[in-house]
Amino acid sequence: MDIYNFHHKIHLGRAWIKHEKDFPKHRLGLTKKDIKGKIVLEVGCGAGNYLQYYSKFKPKILYGIDSSVEAIKQCNIKFHKNFRIYPMRLNVFDLSKYFNRNYFDIIYSTGVLHHTGNTEKVFKSLIPFLKKGGIISICVYEKRNYDLTLSLWRKVTVKLPHQIVYVLSLALTPFSYLFKYIKPLAIFQYFIPVPIIEKDDFQYIWSCIFDDLTVEHLQTHTVPEVFKWFKDMGLKEIEILEPSVSIKGILLD
Repeated sequence: MDIYNFHHKIHLGRAWIKHEKDFPKHRLGLTKKDIKGKIVLEVGCGAGNYLQYYSKFKPKILYGIDSSVEAIKQCNIKFHKNFRIYPMRLNVFDLSKYFNRNYFDIIYSTGVLHHTGNTEKVFKSLIPFLKKGGIISICVYEKRNYDLTLSLWRKVTVKLPHQIVYVLSLALTPFSYLFKYIKPLAIFQYFIPVPIIEKDDFQYIWSCIFDDLTVEHLQTHTVPEVFKWFKDMGLKEIEILEPSVSIKGILLD
């Protein structure tokens, strides 16, 4: 069972979906003017929250790719009557098998590229598929003060059955509240790698911890690092967005 499937067989997936619905408006910086009548690609569409949101802006076609069987199954069920949305089970490195270069007006991805094993390589592999004048917008995990500790925990947890990590993540979730509201205790975040989340949503925090401890690949980045990728690929009008490391740029002629 892949992690997406496990998430969505239990309540954690529903908590994630509910929380993610609030993000498209500000995380990617894409407007109705950007989207309307355009050919758009989402890399790592998951349950399709962003596909659903951006389809309201009337794109010409809105493709969503994901490597998870369960994710695409859910999207096909959800969007079977929406002629604008095309979910596809596809590895990001196989885009050339189905799409020509210079094909998409907009490419976006949020919370996904850092799970591929090489965030920079994947990002740069997308640019040839963007039209001149096209927009690319991504959001990836920001470096955290407990990344080293998390990497040590993950050497064990990624090998454990998901059911065990599910219970472990539940036990760790209260520490997020302790670190947030009792500031002196935050120093223990260097030993207990749990995030401090602005929104007090127990199930969502639980889901984030579970995700951190189980995904096969996990990388974190800084704004200057990702900004440089955009510059290296010749993107212009680069805009730093919020939250996390969210950046948008345009491929000009």
